[in-house]
Amino acid sequence: MEELLKIGNAAPFWGCAAISVSIVALLALRYVKLGYKFAGSVGLDRAACNRAFKSGMISATGPAIAQVIVILAMISVVGGPISWIRLSMIGSAATELTAARTGAAACGVELGGAGYGLNQMAVSWFTMSVNGCGWLLMVWLFTHRMDKVSDKIGGTDKAWRAILTATASIGLYSHMTSPYLVTFSGRTVAAIIGAVSMFVLIQLGKKHPWIKDYSLGFAIIAGLICGYFFM
Repeated sequence: MEELLKIGNAAPFWGCAAISVSIVALLALRYVKLGYKFAGSVGLDRAACNRAFKSGMISATGPAIAQVIVILAMISVVGGPISWIRLSMIGSAATELTAARTGAAACGVELGGAGYGLNQMAVSWFTMSVNGCGWLLMVWLFTHRMDKVSDKIGGTDKAWRAILTATASIGLYSHMTSPYLVTFSGRTVAAIIGAVSMFVLIQLGKKHPWIKDYSLGFAIIAGLICGYFFM
């Protein structure tokens, strides 16, 4: 395995990873600049954008901590460069690790287990890359058409659009959370503590408005910390 990782961590792969991640970083920077540029068209001033940016950074702290834990497992079996590339593009360590395992299983071996050699690692890399193509293709084909879909569903009624967006968010997060509430585990504790923390922070935010900008991030971190002790 040590010899295999020497190949997986070779300098050319790090160079390819640096190029890919740089492109992602430039796209993210471009996205932020466009957000600031067109914020005025939806009634947001620069101060509101700055608050949203800070809130997003704080909210991303919790998930980032979880990703770091899983990426260590990925690096130990598929190497650092491919892990860096995939998490920079997709951002879900669990999804990428599952894809790597699927690739290894297709070769009849376990990820990082006996018989896992160079060919098997190459298949894992390929599976991880193909796994994200569908999402990227859907974004490319349908994102620019979502305005038309929104107009047909919500019309021009801003109140109805707000309700539609809120219910979609509730449905999404309920779908993501419900599997962890069926059986008790550390994930169940994390979900419950996160929900309670969010409720408390929202109530505090009514008296201290600055808390609203960081409530999601604080709730995620609280859930992660409490869930860790029940894993």
